[in-house]
Amino acid sequence: MDNRGVVSIPDTKRLTALEESLTKQLEQSGLSPVPLWVNCFLGEVLLVLVEFSDNYYFNLEKIQAFLYKRLKKENLSQDYFVEIYYFIDGKYCSLELDKKANSLITLSSEIFNKYRNLGLKWQQKPTDSSKKKNQANQLSWLVMGWSLATITTISLVYGLTRPCVFDKCSDIYQAEKLFSKSEILLQNPLNDAELNLVKNNLKSAINLLAKIPFWSDYYQEYSQLKNQYQQQLDDILLLESAKNKQAKAILLSQQSSLSIQQLEAVKQKLKTAIAKIELINDNDVLEEVKNKEYQEYSKNIQLINQKIVREKQANKSLKQAKLAASLAQRKENAADNLNSLQLVYNSWKIAIKSLQEIPAETTSYPESRLLLKTYISNKNRIGKRKEQESIAVKMYEKANNYAKLAKKSEQNNQWLQGVNYWSMATVHINKVPRNTFKWKEVQPLISTYKLSFAKARNKSNEIRKLEKISSELDAICNSEEPICKYDITEKIIKIQLKSNYLEQLWMIALQAKAKGNLQIQVELLKHLSTFEHRLQTMSNQTGKSIEVYNPQGKLMTVYHRQQ
Repeated sequence: MDNRGVVSIPDTKRLTALEESLTKQLEQSGLSPVPLWVNCFLGEVLLVLVEFSDNYYFNLEKIQAFLYKRLKKENLSQDYFVEIYYFIDGKYCSLELDKKANSLITLSSEIFNKYRNLGLKWQQKPTDSSKKKNQANQLSWLVMGWSLATITTISLVYGLTRPCVFDKCSDIYQAEKLFSKSEILLQNPLNDAELNLVKNNLKSAINLLAKIPFWSDYYQEYSQLKNQYQQQLDDILLLESAKNKQAKAILLSQQSSLSIQQLEAVKQKLKTAIAKIELINDNDVLEEVKNKEYQEYSKNIQLINQKIVREKQANKSLKQAKLAASLAQRKENAADNLNSLQLVYNSWKIAIKSLQEIPAETTSYPESRLLLKTYISNKNRIGKRKEQESIAVKMYEKANNYAKLAKKSEQNNQWLQGVNYWSMATVHINKVPRNTFKWKEVQPLISTYKLSFAKARNKSNEIRKLEKISSELDAICNSEEPICKYDITEKIIKIQLKSNYLEQLWMIALQAKAKGNLQIQVELLKHLSTFEHRLQTMSNQTGKSIEVYNPQGKLMTVYHRQQ
């Protein structure tokens, strides 16, 4: 509808167009399930009368809000004071209690001064085709006529007794006084009680002005003041609503820990509070209060954003900790050496570190404390096992190194040193802890090392015996001068006498016999007996046969081991 046409009221056609538009829009809105008609009357105020065709339960609050919204869109609520009444079941009613008395005057005055016949207009409204509906409308008109006559008489008496008709308007003075008190209070920071006092003062001032009828000489002044006070009250209500929103948001945010969804809800409440504050425009009195509240709400939103960031980071840390723990368990099941076990240990360390980074004021914290005990226990368990595996690896490596040295000694015929190395290899291989990864690997080595050690020891013993035999043979063959040479094999010892030794013995024997020197003969026999005894003893000790050869290589005698 063209706004310029509406503003140009009074014009009967445009009033009719407004009525038809409002009737159609109400029917399309679905707020009324039964037919209705809207009548508009214009005098000092724009009067809207809604008539229903049948008794029904209506949500008049929603209908009234809808009408005000449409009139505001048409710029009528800004150019005229609007009053809305309802005709239901043969009675007039209004949702605004302070307008009941005024409605009698308004209805009687405006209806009779309208530019067209009301009765005719109602008869022309769209009605049901049935005869019963027409008769009901006619009866309604008769009742309406009688009611209007009565209303007119009462209204004349009532209208002369309204405030500010003849006397000075003290109500305006009282209203201005209340408004001034409110402005004084608004110049300083307000607590909730003072804000409530300002609100009540403004409501009281508006109520005082509302008593002044439109026929009063003070009506124009009243209208301006009422708009001013109402705007101030609306801003105060916005401020109060914003403070309530913030109070609820702060109360919720003070809980020990909030989820991201709850923090977002708190943030939304604060944003709603800011939105309400931003609706306060062109109000110099509330500008300072508005700016202060805006800064406080913005600061609280920043704090909530920080909490949201911490909560998201805590959730991320908890998720990372669980992921690291799951990875540690999988790696432990597949671990088969010290390096893989070290990876398991590192995964538990990462999981624990992630849990320890979770702040106490987050929702993830309680769960993180429970998991932390379990994760630390698992890490310690893996740590002990890792120590055992480390010992196993060290002992295995030392045993293996000693075994290599032993084999090298044997290759160099250093059997005594080989025995020592095999001994160390056996000691270290037996130090490998059971139930470790190396334990299965060292099982066959234990018996191998023992056999090698025994073999080397036996070989070493043999060598020592040979060394002893060689020492004794050296003593026999090389006492003063060489008398023989020897060769030691695995089973026998071969001794070959030197020719000069035999020749010397032969010469001594011949000279002793020729001279008849018994002493020399006895000493010679004693020497030969001792030589034979020593060889026999050596055979008995070594278990080897001793063969004695002359310088020409012919066997002279054999000494066997005697039992």
